[in-house]
Amino acid sequence: MANTRITQGVIKPNEDYDVRHINATGIITAPTVNVTGVLTYEDVTNVDSVGLITARKGIISTGVVTATAFHGSGASLTGIDATALKDTSGNVKVQAQASGAMHTGFSTMQNLRVTGVATFGSGSTTINNNIINVGTALTLGHTQGVQFHTQNLHSQGFEVNQINASGIITASSFSGDGSNLTSLPAGLGTALSSTQSSPLNKIYYTNTVLPVDSTITVNPPASASAAYTQYADISLADGADLIISDGDDLIPDVLGLRPDGTFGGGSLGRMRVDKLVGKNANSAVNVEKGLVISGVTTISTLDLNGDLDVDGHLNADNVSIAGVVTATAFHGSGANLTGLASREVYGFTGIGNSLSLTTTNSGADNITNATYAAFEESFIGPSGISFSINTSGNLIMTV
Repeated sequence: MANTRITQGVIKPNEDYDVRHINATGIITAPTVNVTGVLTYEDVTNVDSVGLITARKGIISTGVVTATAFHGSGASLTGIDATALKDTSGNVKVQAQASGAMHTGFSTMQNLRVTGVATFGSGSTTINNNIINVGTALTLGHTQGVQFHTQNLHSQGFEVNQINASGIITASSFSGDGSNLTSLPAGLGTALSSTQSSPLNKIYYTNTVLPVDSTITVNPPASASAAYTQYADISLADGADLIISDGDDLIPDVLGLRPDGTFGGGSLGRMRVDKLVGKNANSAVNVEKGLVISGVTTISTLDLNGDLDVDGHLNADNVSIAGVVTATAFHGSGANLTGLASREVYGFTGIGNSLSLTTTNSGADNITNATYAAFEESFIGPSGISFSINTSGNLIMTV
């Protein structure tokens, strides 16, 4: 169909029209507009579409293209720094470099997995294959434990050159040289000097008194012959008990250091206690080898199976002894003693060239005070003593 110029009338449907220009002051509505050339209209400021605008060859704009979102490849976009991530204020937080990414600030991550080597600082701290190296001094590893330079802490033990601790170090046992340890029990003595090279380090002293402030039980192992201490005196505080287990011995002053003994003699020490009772605190003390008392002893009840040797005074309300009691002297009432002869008073009175003897007649007090006053000599002894005068005129007493 040739070009047709329509000046008036109606454009009929279902017919094609070829025109050069369409000048419209109103709205041109069509379901599809096909333009084979260039559609140019400089006065268009908006493209309003309720559907999609598809540009098959692209959109070229000398101005600004604004959209709520862009989709697709942005490889050809310019003016964008693809090497940095910035915060809302424009501060660079992650910067790409030739050796990797440089991060500034803090990062919060749910999980961090590093398949290679993680390096911290300037390269002195690394994490690689379950091993953490802090510089050249400290190494932490799953199989080797903790290694500080040449010192190791692992399942086989702690190999360390020196430990300086201001607190307490607790172990089941210690091995090695303990010569420089302080505040240890004295053993058989305390050195006068802690300097190993000094002769005073080999000269020892021991305090005199071992105080026992609370209840203790002496129970050495069955392999021991006895328990002992170098202290000369063992002093028990009020309310404290020193319990020696059955079958065990405790030897004080094992070195014999008491001034009244022989040095090195041993077993010359003293127990300074207020009461002696059985181990259960309710039974009597069993003295198997005898009891030697050098001072004054006050006993309410004493049961002995062995010997009782008393060098001084023994004051007791009731003493039951199955063995022999030996003492230099006995004091107090002997009214209940058995096997003793009756006590007699023997008085001597001179009458001219004769000697008169007066007795109390088997303990009966039948001598008057005047008779006592007339005695020139008298003594008290057991009954059964007889007297005689020999040919030389000497008085002979026979017991």
